[in-house]
Amino acid sequence: MKDYKWNAVFKPLIAQYKPKTFCEIGCHEGLTLKSLIPFTKELGYKIDYVGYDAFELAERPSFEYPKNPITGEMEHNGKESAAYAIIKERCDKYVTNNLLESYNLIKGWTHDTLIGPLSFDMVFIDGGHSYSTVKWDYEQVKDSNIIIFDDTYPVKFPGVAKFIEELKTSGLEITELIEKNAAGKTIMQCAIIINKNML
Repeated sequence: MKDYKWNAVFKPLIAQYKPKTFCEIGCHEGLTLKSLIPFTKELGYKIDYVGYDAFELAERPSFEYPKNPITGEMEHNGKESAAYAIIKERCDKYVTNNLLESYNLIKGWTHDTLIGPLSFDMVFIDGGHSYSTVKWDYEQVKDSNIIIFDDTYPVKFPGVAKFIEELKTSGLEITELIEKNAAGKTIMQCAIIINKNML
């Protein structure tokens, strides 16, 4: 995870709310955990982690966007398909070193594997970036305390941006964080929902 995203989004929320259960939709090879684990150690606790990803199922011919076989949509995310073994090795190491309470890695397309209602202290939605997938993922975990959407850029990720706009018009309170570089180019755009009645 990029330092600016960690410092602007995750670190302050984790410091304030100290989530014990953390769900990552689109866990890839575990870079979020790599940032998270030292910080929760510093705060004096361990998390239960659940990670969802298509992993090797998200094939990319010629590095094109992977096609979701369930929805038929292209999942406009910017990473290559991930290796399940890499994040599993990381998680095993964290458990062995007493840095992670437990973990569960779930392989597959979330329309098949993420079936709610589910509730976590914190959820990071960063898997498939099509409109239908982001909507599906949110609907399954919407009872969670804190939900963070990555990549809400309207130009680059129109499906995510469209769904966030729908949530806003429904009256849901959403905080958007935008980070720009020195040249004024947007390098991060996230949306955060805090269900205060659940905290």
